Order: sequence, then C-alpha cells, then structure tokens
Amino acid sequence: FSQEDEDDLVVGAGTDRILKTVKRIRKGGGLLGYPWPWEPLNEGTSGVLKGQTFYFYGRAKSRKTWMLIQLALFYVSIGLKVLFFTREMTKEELEWRVGAMACGLDYGDLMKGRVSAQGMDYFESVMKEIFASGLFIISPKAEGFQGFKSKIEQHHPHIIIHDYVKAMADDAMGDNFRGDEHRYVARVFDLVVNYVNDKAKTPCFLCGHANREGVKGKGKSTREH
Repeated sequence: FSQEDEDDLVVGAGTDRILKTVKRIRKGGGLLGYPWPWEPLNEGTSGVLKGQTFYFYGRAKSRKTWMLIQLALFYVSIGLKVLFFTREMTKEELEWRVGAMACGLDYGDLMKGRVSAQGMDYFESVMKEIFASGLFIISPKAEGFQGFKSKIEQHHPHIIIHDYVKAMADDAMGDNFRGDEHRYVARVFDLVVNYVNDKAKTPCFLCGHANREGVKGKGKSTREH
C-alpha cells in the first residue's frame, strides 16, 4: 500500500518530513525556506521557499541587475547553486559586474584598470574560489520558455534568476509585432510560475523592466508593465 505518491498524500505519511522541517526551522531562527540577504525580509517572511516565484520590477538605471547579483552571490556564499539567465547583457559583461561586487571593488574603476596590485590579487583569488565551487552559472540562453526550461533541467540549480523575463515573451512573439504584447508576457509568467512550482521545485527570481512609452505615464498605466 503506497502511503504517498506523486499526486496523492495520505495524511500522516509526511510526519517525519514535517518534524525534520520543524527542527531545521528552530536551528535557522524561524525560517521555513532559504534566507534572504536582507534582514527585514527574514523578519517579515518565512524565507524563500522552493517552488516560489518572485517578481522584481523597475525602471531603467534603477540598479536591478546589481540587486540580482547581490542575491546570487549571497546564495552562492551559503553553498547553493545559482543559475543566472542574462538577456540584457552578455555573460562576459555580467561576469565583470559579479567580480566587482564579490570583491567590493568599484565597477567603474575595475573597468578602467584603476585597481591596486593587492586589489587584483584579491580579485583573482575570489573569482577562482567561485569558479572552483561551480555554484554560479551564467546563461545567455534564448529560445523562449523552452530554452529557459532546458537550462534548468541541465544544471539542476537551487536558485533561478532571470534578469529580463520579457525577453522570453519577445522570443515567443518573434516578428509578430502586431500581436498582443500583454498576452505574450502574461503567458510567459504563467508558464514559469507553473513549471517552477510543479516541476522544478526551485525558487525563481524574475526581473521586469518598464518600457519607454509606459514610463511616460508615471506608473498610472499597465502599459509600463
């Protein structure tokens, strides 16, 4: 007699799992999931739970990518594998930004070579340590939701981050510029949320961007979204 299978659960079959979770919560100070890098969110939530999708949204130049890098580096630092999809910039450009933040260097100074010999030695050691861990993977994979899904199934990350979720909708639209953009964007979100919750069972952070025309409405119209 199967007490628990993929679809159904006989109540009580998960008792050991629940007790183990409670013990872990006690050790972790009350968090049910992974911690946030920001204490106010740890105090106000149960943490980052498997299967949840989080959506960050911001206008141009509002430091969205830097916030996502901070998230990624935090999770790598506690031993979790991060798959970071970059569609707004190349993987090499993102790696420069990761290196600057990981080492506490000014990104502009690093780009212009204004770093001391000691700073460069530190940069080298930190980046080699991240590389040796194999925990931080950057992917420029396109091909819409299917490409997104294929990379997740290839790497089996603990954390998923996508820096430009609308790019997946753009992939789906292709040359169909007269199509309903809202519909494509909504469909991508539905696909990601359902896949992450039902199949991947992995926390996913998505980043959204305001379009230029929508910004003119100063947040009063869904066109910005």
